[in-house]
Amino acid sequence: MINNSTVSVSIGLITKAFTSQHYPTLFESAETHDAARDLIAQLVPYTQDVDLLLAIVRSGLPADYTGNTLDEVPDMVRGALKKGFAENDAIDPNKSIASAVVGLALTQALDLFHDEDGNAFVTIPKGSGGRQHLNLNKQSAASWLSSIWYRTTDNALQDQPRSTALATLAAKAKYDGQIHRVSLRLARFGNAMFFDLGDDDGSMVQIDANGWQIVKDAPVKFVRPASFKALPLPEAGGDLNELKSLLKISDNSWPLVLAFLISAFRPEGPYFCLLVDGEQGSGKSFLCSMLKAILDPSRFEKLPLPSTDSELFIAAKDSHLLVFDNASGVRFDMSDALCRLATGASLARRRLYTDDDVHVITQCKPFIINGIGDFADRPDLLERAMLISLEGLKEEDRLSESQILMDFAKLLPRVLGRLFDVVACAFNNEHCINAPTNLRMADGARWLKAAEPATGLPPNSIISAIVESQNASVIDRMRNRTLFRVLEKLVATGPFEGQIAHLFDQLLIENDKLDRSFPRTAAHLSNELRRHRQAMAKAGLMVELQPRGRTGRRVKIWLKDVSLPPEKPKPNY
Repeated sequence: MINNSTVSVSIGLITKAFTSQHYPTLFESAETHDAARDLIAQLVPYTQDVDLLLAIVRSGLPADYTGNTLDEVPDMVRGALKKGFAENDAIDPNKSIASAVVGLALTQALDLFHDEDGNAFVTIPKGSGGRQHLNLNKQSAASWLSSIWYRTTDNALQDQPRSTALATLAAKAKYDGQIHRVSLRLARFGNAMFFDLGDDDGSMVQIDANGWQIVKDAPVKFVRPASFKALPLPEAGGDLNELKSLLKISDNSWPLVLAFLISAFRPEGPYFCLLVDGEQGSGKSFLCSMLKAILDPSRFEKLPLPSTDSELFIAAKDSHLLVFDNASGVRFDMSDALCRLATGASLARRRLYTDDDVHVITQCKPFIINGIGDFADRPDLLERAMLISLEGLKEEDRLSESQILMDFAKLLPRVLGRLFDVVACAFNNEHCINAPTNLRMADGARWLKAAEPATGLPPNSIISAIVESQNASVIDRMRNRTLFRVLEKLVATGPFEGQIAHLFDQLLIENDKLDRSFPRTAAHLSNELRRHRQAMAKAGLMVELQPRGRTGRRVKIWLKDVSLPPEKPKPNY
């Protein structure tokens, strides 16, 4: 369903039109030509849209009007512009250029507001009925001011008056404007969620108890960064197996890929992340690009993995879904930052050139990382992830990238429509489902369980696939860690029980060649045991940290045979 488009009109234009002394003259006087001409001269500073001006003049004429004034409106508009009337109200020659720019902006702006973090925004008309919300501290707002100034004056807007005008508009937005939450790509509002398709018409998908529909207006302020790209209008009747077939996704990986897409369509976190490993030529980078193109297309398809948490959170500001390409490894501090990004966190940093002013960035976003081998090995990250491994494609199965992209473009509207069916199912069932207890992120798992009836997959297959994937990856990576191997060797013949300091000394004595990953001190060993205790248990090595005593902390370590099947119950004679 597509709603009729609406025309965005500035408040200044409405006020000027219907309070003008010339407007009632259209109805009352037989001489409508002069009244229409003078009214248009007053209105051209607010709009040069001939159709809109024609509609305003028509609204003031008698219902039975039969004259030719309406036919003369286009010439009246051209005449008013030629005489410079477009500058009269908005541009006062007695004002500074900056003040004139502000006046001009206010004639075209639909709203000035600020968000919860104090960022100032201006709402402007876009395309046929669409609206765009520009951050007044971003280049997009500066470009908008330059464009409306040039169209009005035929002169370029210099940097200094533009900066002053932007600061003035930002002050109006902060101190006179209302506060609104701003969102990127998707948001929940009341009993519905909205997805921004990104076109100039302002098309959005509204999802609620009745399913999904395309709308042109919503109670949500969506922002679009410069890298933002549009999606096509979704179509009903799609089959997600067409996507599986086109992208050559295996039967084992498909529940995880589909689960990640469903998770990323959730209007708020926490989000599962997707880790994709594969040999060279397996198509992992291309698969990641296609997944991003389904949900959040951008001019920045893939990024290198950031080196600091600040870089990570700044990158997250301009995307809903991030893709980090060809990661060779994930350091401990970056693994921790990625976990915070997936579950939602704030990052505080001192503003530049200030002593104590703090800038806070709050983000919660889904992300994909691809690489070769075990590039991610921290249990905290693995337990928030879905992991798939890709094999190299056979030559007979390969298609050219250009052919896949052509087929993908044809398929995408139907894929989106079917995904919105699945998301609508999750949205409506979410609060009726008990959260699974065998996954770390219960809220994210509940969303997936709520969506499953619409996926066509067998019941419980999504949660089971995630649990199996996480357990396998944690066990595999833990068994490759030096600390696990030396501990396993130590207790192969029997448990160890004693002080951690004694354990550390014994490991050093029995293993003369330890790599740099091995703890450097007994305190570091204690921290590693505490951090990895649960992951070690999954791999069959049990660690029991006992309360600290006067002589230090004691620990008990033993092997649990994870390969033996459970004992059969004895018959009850």
